Amino acid sequence: MTTLKKINGFAAEVTVQRLAAQSGCKPVKFDTPQLVRIAKATTTGWQRLKLALPHLLSEYGRRTKNGKYAVEWNAVPATAILDYVYGLDAVFLWRGWCIGVDATTNRNAVEEKQFKLQLLKPLWQALHIDSCAVAHVSTNANKNEFVENLRRVIKGETLMEL
Repeated sequence: MTTLKKINGFAAEVTVQRLAAQSGCKPVKFDTPQLVRIAKATTTGWQRLKLALPHLLSEYGRRTKNGKYAVEWNAVPATAILDYVYGLDAVFLWRGWCIGVDATTNRNAVEEKQFKLQLLKPLWQALHIDSCAVAHVSTNANKNEFVENLRRVIKGETLMEL
């Protein structure tokens, strides 16, 4: 009898980033003001920022002179905005394609995440991302599987089984 090891969401994100690097992918860097400005340009972006605000306030909020809390945007890493607003854990270039990935270990969350990425398509397209997919990550994830999945993603597949 084999014991199945489980990994958490953070480990899944790190695994995707590691496999991307091993596969020759180059990470795409964004800055927070750029991501916020693009999000504010659409109704969906505004809604996502509004949903993210409680999380951002709890992590990056500072008390203002009038006693209220406000997000200190200079302190917010772009990766937090990508995650909370755009729904992406990693964005990288591979063979001329810009690919976004939302990593998960929860098989039951895959369909919902695929739907969310489809709803957020105008946002990630505004960042010049060509394709996005949900990566269902297991402990067996390897570079060859990752590359095969990338080939499917650029052809329109929205699920990476790793």
